[in-house]
Amino acid sequence: RVGRPGALGAGTKFHIDTAAELWGRIAGNVMTEYLPDGLTVTQNGKNKWVLPKAGKIAVKKGVLDDSKAGDNPSALKLTYKAKDGSFKGSFKVYAVQGGKLKAAIANVNGVVVDGKGYGTATIRNVGAIAITIE
Repeated sequence: RVGRPGALGAGTKFHIDTAAELWGRIAGNVMTEYLPDGLTVTQNGKNKWVLPKAGKIAVKKGVLDDSKAGDNPSALKLTYKAKDGSFKGSFKVYAVQGGKLKAAIANVNGVVVDGKGYGTATIRNVGAIAITIE
């Protein structure tokens, strides 16, 4: 590995490609506006990162209810190990199938090198996509 593990700088954001082909491989109509692109990741202490409070969305009687979505509707969670710079976590990918809301879990794994995070978000039986935190 080139570089060294390092703390994230102020104002770093989680990025994921909302236009990627991966989302088309998930059954139903994926709601990419609820993917965690541009979500602020703040370092608080050596091993702790802070994200906006997890929100949620739902479909009630066929109507989308995102009144509790907040700034983190995908419920992105991340944990970090300063010792080796690795991080992991997960978020929800929402899709509407037959008028019902379904959620797939994307598992995140990566490493911080020289103050930037690089990794993948993997959805079981669907595929993976690159993510960055910078």
